[in-house]
Order: sequence, then C-alpha cells, then structure tokens
Amino acid sequence: MQSDVDVLVNAAGITNSSLLMRADPGKLEEVVQTNLMGTIWASRSLAKRMLVKRKSDRPTVTGNESLDPTFGNRRGGCIINVSSLLGVSGGKGAAAYAASKAGVLGLTRALAAELGPAGIRVNAIVPGYIDTDMTSGMSPETRQKLTDSIPLKRFGTPEEVAEAAVFLATNEYASNCTINLDGGLSATVRFTF
Repeated sequence: MQSDVDVLVNAAGITNSSLLMRADPGKLEEVVQTNLMGTIWASRSLAKRMLVKRKSDRPTVTGNESLDPTFGNRRGGCIINVSSLLGVSGGKGAAAYAASKAGVLGLTRALAAELGPAGIRVNAIVPGYIDTDMTSGMSPETRQKLTDSIPLKRFGTPEEVAEAAVFLATNEYASNCTINLDGGLSATVRFTF
C-alpha cells in the first residue's frame, strides 16, 4: 500500500566556493543540478501525485446533486523550498550557489500561482548561516567575522529551520510566503561574506 505524502521539504544543497571564472564547469553544473533542478523535479513529481489524489477525492455527481461545497477548501498539500540568503543577496565566490538558490525562490513563486487553485501551497525558507556540514569547515576567524555581522550574534540551528518548515506546513493560509531565517542579517545595510 502506497502512503500519501502531504508535505515536501526540498532542502538539498551543495556549494562550490570558487570565483565563477575559476570554477570547474562540472562543479558548477553539479551545484545547479542539485540545488535547483533537484527541487524542480521533486516538486513536479510530488505535485503530480497531490493533484491525482485531490482529483480522486472529488465527490461524484449523480443526478441533481451539487458538488461538495467544501471541496475547494480541502487541504491539497504543501511544498516548502529551502533557498538561501545568498540567493537573495549574492556573494563573492558563490555565483552558482547564489544563482541556483535564487532560482528556487522564482520556482516557489511560480508554483504558488500554478498550484494554489488546486489547494497546494508552496512556500520558501531563506536561511542565513546555519550550523550544518556546509558551514562546519569555516576557519574560526571566518566564523567569528560572520557571527559578529549577524544582529543576533550566532548561527542558526537546523532545528530552527525545521520549526519554520512546520509552521509553513501547518498554516493553511500560508502560500507564496518567504521566511527569512537569518538572525536579522538581511536587515543589515551591507552583507559581510
């Protein structure tokens, strides 16, 4: 028996810290394929499944009965895309990563418009610096410089990103929402990367 999936969180992400002119073309392609195309394909696959399930939930009309008036209000599912603050701001040495994560934000807006009429909500989380494998290799000096530039003076945690995803998954009116989860970094006048 196949179980239904109501929520998809697209959180895959890799980076390649290199100036665009020096970057290996294969590494650039890998970043875009993982971060953007992976999100596109996973969203497409699950949205198709959600649409089929929603269609099968539609009541049958026999004779003069009207369609179920609550059908349009039924939950159709939720897609949550994890982008990045670099997808909004860009950053030296992160061209492919920034471009792929900016694409995720564009995809989020487009899918919110396309899938909303079917009751499928699409939202994004835009994390700043989060304690993950991606940030674990930073030198202590770089980490301290970045921490000092964040108004809350710390990196976020994966649990805090998960809490934002739970909010977006459970709030039935949240669609085309973008949650900046960056400790206030995006409010600063100039980003320090």
